[in-house]
Amino acid sequence: MMFSISAASMWSSGRSGRSRMFTFICIASAGVSLTTASESFVASSLRQWNFWESMHADRETGERQQLEWQELTRAEADGSSPTGLTGGVLRLGPYKQLPTHYHPEPFGEVYFFLRGSGSVKLHEFTPNERSHAIFEGLHVNIPAGTLHGIEAGNDGCEFVWMFSGKQWKDIPYLYVDPQLADRNTPENYSKPFPVGVTEWGAIWRNVSWARRQQKEIPEL
Repeated sequence: MMFSISAASMWSSGRSGRSRMFTFICIASAGVSLTTASESFVASSLRQWNFWESMHADRETGERQQLEWQELTRAEADGSSPTGLTGGVLRLGPYKQLPTHYHPEPFGEVYFFLRGSGSVKLHEFTPNERSHAIFEGLHVNIPAGTLHGIEAGNDGCEFVWMFSGKQWKDIPYLYVDPQLADRNTPENYSKPFPVGVTEWGAIWRNVSWARRQQKEIPEL
């Protein structure tokens, strides 16, 4: 299982550049399904932000795990996406976290960072853990099953996310922290192991150790 990280120089910076990026995405989508009215391809502006917090049992951890997000895909009447993709924007405030999680097959994901600082962590809590600094233009490919999370720096961060799926609500979010409830999963869901994990005990211990270490590091 491979993932890739690269910096893209094709997007202009600033508000006008961001607008051109979304226009590019919408135009690319428009070439896929000619049976849908052209108006459904265009998200003319960002919508109202949704607020999410993890409600973690540990109060300090829960306060860090807060974010704002929105889905820009406009589903058809039958609930399907005109492109087979769903995407949107997510932003984290300074020193906030996107908790480490993964998505089962076949849901790979792409990140494209618009601004900010901090780090993207891949395969966290396993021997294959890697961390990559966030900067404008950073592009991250995340295969299905890959553990990933974000630690925002003092600038916070904002990025475009994209899945191969009909709508965001169809994408399972599976967490390795036993104190976080999985999201978008059916009743009696059989949770698969993430890539690089063969038993839950070891990774739960690593999660617990990392949380204790984090409490000992003061924010600057």
